[in-house]
Amino acid sequence: MTKKSKEAGVLNTLRDKRKLRDLLADCTFAEIQEIQEKVTSVMDDVIREFESRADKRLKAQQLIKKFQEETDSPELRLSDLLPADNDVLGKRKFAIKYRFRDENNQIKHWSGVGKMPVFLRTYQDNGGDIEDFNIENESE
Repeated sequence: MTKKSKEAGVLNTLRDKRKLRDLLADCTFAEIQEIQEKVTSVMDDVIREFESRADKRLKAQQLIKKFQEETDSPELRLSDLLPADNDVLGKRKFAIKYRFRDENNQIKHWSGVGKMPVFLRTYQDNGGDIEDFNIENESE
């Protein structure tokens, strides 16, 4: 079982009240209290991080608005200065290294880190060089 599938299994258990109850059925009261304290502590930390990110985003929006008013530059958007806010914590972001169209003609990106996308693996297996998709090689 891969790490990702184990994580998915844990998340499914946490999201399903019946599964969670079944999991905790064999625990002692003290063990349940300990689990509750740990989960509450972690959730508090995650909530604080989300709130901190939202606060930083709000401050950035206010600065942009102030800048726009002072410079009469309405074309500046928050997305020009900040990464997309996808409300996910803990996901490591790497710079995009490869850009390609997959078999469904959708534009995809890969950082070169982690598992190679199926399209690129197939391309490489058929004798292609994935450097053909390196964004550094793209003509401007």
